[in-house]
Amino acid sequence: MNRYFLDTSALVKIYHRETGSDYCLELYADTAPLIITELARVELRSALFRKQREAELSTKAVKAVLQRFEYDCKERYEVLPVAAFVYDEACRLLSQHGGFGLRTLDSLQFAAFLTYCEKDRDHFVCGDKKLLAVVEQEGVKAVFV
Repeated sequence: MNRYFLDTSALVKIYHRETGSDYCLELYADTAPLIITELARVELRSALFRKQREAELSTKAVKAVLQRFEYDCKERYEVLPVAAFVYDEACRLLSQHGGFGLRTLDSLQFAAFLTYCEKDRDHFVCGDKKLLAVVEQEGVKAVFV
């Protein structure tokens, strides 16, 4: 069975309607395993509060989304730790791809994928074109949303 690793740029599309949400919501509704990192738990909060500051989401909506997200972290997602060896892999990725625009948090997300997931079976789902280019250069099955 295919598994899907959701970078935060894809994960947020489940909880806030934007371009790419339809695909992400289909994945969410499917039975295929969905994988996120502990880092995504932090990044999603940051994204939601940014949307609140920019008046895209109300305080009440953010609270409701966060409650649902915490439930999903227990019931729907496999949440991967960001262990010390993930940081080593992120350093390698930045050394190799940093000149192409790979950023810190993206390198950590992708490093977690490379550390815990199976390159030949699992798909990396993201909404960031620069990150997508790096993922494809590393020979990983990628989905852009």
